Amino acid sequence: MVDPAVAEPPSSGTKRARLELVPPSTRSDPVAPAAAPGEQFKAPRPLRAAMLVLALLPIPAALWAASLLPETAALGFGVFVVSLSLIQAGVDALDLKRSRRLGDDLLRAHPARPPISALAAWRAGELTAARNRRELARWAHRLGRQLETCLSLRTPRVDTAVAVASLVLVRRLETRLELLTEPVSPIGMLAVDALARAGLAPLSYPERAGELPTALVQVLTALEQR
Repeated sequence: MVDPAVAEPPSSGTKRARLELVPPSTRSDPVAPAAAPGEQFKAPRPLRAAMLVLALLPIPAALWAASLLPETAALGFGVFVVSLSLIQAGVDALDLKRSRRLGDDLLRAHPARPPISALAAWRAGELTAARNRRELARWAHRLGRQLETCLSLRTPRVDTAVAVASLVLVRRLETRLELLTEPVSPIGMLAVDALARAGLAPLSYPERAGELPTALVQVLTALEQR
């Protein structure tokens, strides 16, 4: 079995991975306050925010039923409440996206240290949560199926040695993510997510398949960072 710490692409024609999956620690640090003892970051919850606003909907209906509000006014009130809930959900969704981006930057800036702020600690917990691990394990499983297909069809644009090495590594990655009793590093989960978004699927982008072995070694190593 290929050792992820030392495995290299088996073919001399294999390209070197061009992905910055594990950013260097020399990047400039984002400005963020250190976490106070016991401090917790409360992440935006778009769906909950929308539901809280929608809880006002029975009010115009009740006023109309009690003949205290004309039908058109009650309808307008209802439309306003629905519109307000959508706006609130959109604002919270943008805030959540910004929070995740800043949390990622903080984790990348301090890869060998515990989270330096409540925001970074929240993001680290979200990245390493069982739900996220299972989701990325499913992606790894699909990638493995594509590699198996390439091997069974002997896809001419994908080097067989590269496909075999990639399949061994991606199965190891899938198993590592599914083993929930063993912790993984947040920076490693960021690396896996970056790889999942990088478009290295051998069936869709066979010209980039040569990058897979090195990229998979990188993410497997990053998962073990402490």
